[in-house]
Amino acid sequence: ELLPSIKEKMRPTYTNVQSVPRGSGTFDRMKSAMSSSCNHVVHSMFDDATRTLLSGITNLINQMKSMIGQSGEIVQKNSAVVFSICWDDTESKKMISPEMAKQIRECRDSLLPSLNTLVGIQNEACDLLGIEREEIELDVMGVETFDQQLARRKEEAKLNGDFFDMCDSDSELNIEPKKGV
Repeated sequence: ELLPSIKEKMRPTYTNVQSVPRGSGTFDRMKSAMSSSCNHVVHSMFDDATRTLLSGITNLINQMKSMIGQSGEIVQKNSAVVFSICWDDTESKKMISPEMAKQIRECRDSLLPSLNTLVGIQNEACDLLGIEREEIELDVMGVETFDQQLARRKEEAKLNGDFFDMCDSDSELNIEPKKGV
């Protein structure tokens, strides 16, 4: 793209060099014609070449930014499909057994430190490439395992009077009315 532009800008210079009178001192006259014509053209050629290169680099950066964004969307969609089972999604909970849910949560809990490391690496890569990421206001205060969640819900049920032990059938049931009814 630059070479045709340079040739076109230099055409008058080449014409001036070819049209010098022949004879003794032709080479010096050609050199002088080349030098004086080039002085007029060289600055505009450099500016044009710089503009063309910068425009090409800008276009390349925009294409890469678009491709990275599209790739990110694809990864996000695929991750949502694969990992939705780990989120508190009522539809995904219906599809799996409690044992499988427990295994998934344990796996998720064990992977959180690695995911945090990957987020840090991704942030560094975005900074290097000049990609501005939208800040997500999300703080993970703690992770509750399936067993912890079950124990917490059991205690809440006991406090609300919604729990009784069906395993100890020999003891007498003492059913108390719900509080706050």
